[in-house]
Amino acid sequence: MSSVKLFPVSQNNKYGFINNTGQMIIQPQFDYVWGFSEGLAAIETDQKWGFINETRVIKIEPQYDYAWLFIGGVARVRIKGRHSLIDKQGIIITKTQFRKFRYCFEGLIQVQTNEGWGFIDKKGEIIVNPQFDRCGKFQEGLAFIETNGKYGFINKAGEIIIEPNFDSVRSFSEGLACIKLGEEYGYINKSGGITIETKFDTGLDFHNGLAQVEINKKIGYINKKGEIVIDPKSDFAATFKEGFAAIKNNGKWGFIDKNGDPVVEPQFEYIGDFSEGLASVRVGKSYGFINKDGKIVIEPHFDSVGVFTEGIAEVWVDVDNSGKMGYIDKNGKYIWEPQEYSTIYL
Repeated sequence: MSSVKLFPVSQNNKYGFINNTGQMIIQPQFDYVWGFSEGLAAIETDQKWGFINETRVIKIEPQYDYAWLFIGGVARVRIKGRHSLIDKQGIIITKTQFRKFRYCFEGLIQVQTNEGWGFIDKKGEIIVNPQFDRCGKFQEGLAFIETNGKYGFINKAGEIIIEPNFDSVRSFSEGLACIKLGEEYGYINKSGGITIETKFDTGLDFHNGLAQVEINKKIGYINKKGEIVIDPKSDFAATFKEGFAAIKNNGKWGFIDKNGDPVVEPQFEYIGDFSEGLASVRVGKSYGFINKDGKIVIEPHFDSVGVFTEGIAEVWVDVDNSGKMGYIDKNGKYIWEPQEYSTIYL
């Protein structure tokens, strides 16, 4: 299988894939496509959807009324109005009529029956009997469950590891989970012990040792000891990416470093996370890109943009009409000129 990432493009109302230099790798021949995920891409031909791999081989014949991306080794498909999950061989694994189901995380899938929520494996076998009012995905070996309005955690055998004693919880991240008791938020470890006392107005997940917390309607960051390392003074603060976090103050967006110092003063209508050294920004109604010094390196003249991946970024123009999508390199030069690209609304 190719190790080169492929990107979807349109040409003359057909869809194919290019590499990051703009070379056509899979000729435009499909009626629509999604991007590659876990080595497979959903493609539509003659109003039926199937999947191809990166070497152009059809791995699952077009037979579905619609198909989505593979996540965790399974993909959602629709057949005659019914949604199911399939594996990478095209075998339907949700043969039982579940009311709802999610994607696969850490090998297990959330499903709902009349009895409640539980989990199946990628063979469709019930691993945790449906019984809970709600459940989250497995993360770091544990999944949260709700019963009678209280939240706790189970392991992959369905055993309750942390009793449902909390008013709200988030999934575990870096060994800690944010929990709510009354109106305050704190954090517990995997034994259920409170390691950061409940004293925040809200809290988010840990990433690279830091988590956002809210105090008096302002967002800052704490470490795993619960110590405030960046004072709460932003109206909004995102997760750190490539050493910087997007923050919003008084309606304008900028970036801070891990010391909390501003590296790009809030001045933009919107910004995206840094990816490969560049971040998208909106000036007025148009998008461009800045570097980590805050300098605009690609002028804002696009209607919408994606993030840089393997040196190129998706850009959109003329979205008020038909909408055209192309790709640019880090100098802002087109490696694929914008062409009409349909957007499917589901």
